[in-house]
Amino acid sequence: MRLPGPERLEADTRMKGVFLSAALLMAAAIPSYAILTEWYPEGPPYRYGPLGTGRYSLVWNMPRYATAPKRPYVILGRIRANGGIGGSPRTRAVEEARKHGADAILWTKAETHAEVNSIGLIGLLSHCDYLAIRWAKPPR
Repeated sequence: MRLPGPERLEADTRMKGVFLSAALLMAAAIPSYAILTEWYPEGPPYRYGPLGTGRYSLVWNMPRYATAPKRPYVILGRIRANGGIGGSPRTRAVEEARKHGADAILWTKAETHAEVNSIGLIGLLSHCDYLAIRWAKPPR
C-alpha cells in the first residue's frame, strides 16, 4: 500500500536515516590505522640499512629509532602514517610494522601542512614516514 503525501515523505526520510546510521556504524568499525597508514614493501633480498648512534624511545614496547640503530638490520618496508583523531602516526606505524614482522621502526621524515599549524591543529593533518626494520646478522 502506497502512503499518501506527507506520510510517504516521512517514511522515506526515516529509511534514509536508517541507511545513513548503518553506513556510519560500519565506518566506525574499521580500524583507523587501516585508513591512515600506507605500507610500501621492500622485496627480498632485503637491503641492509646504515648504522648510526641508535637513539630510540619505546612506543607500545617497540623501539622507535630517531637515528639509525647501532646493530645490523634489514629494511622490510616503508610506512607512511598519518595523524588524525584517535591516534598518532607513531602508534599507527608500530601497528603496521608489527603486522609485517618488524622488530623496530626508524623515523625518517615528518611533515605538517602550514595552514594547519596556523589554526592550531598540529598533528591532525600531518604524516610521518618510517622504515620497518628487522635485526639481522652483519653482511659478509
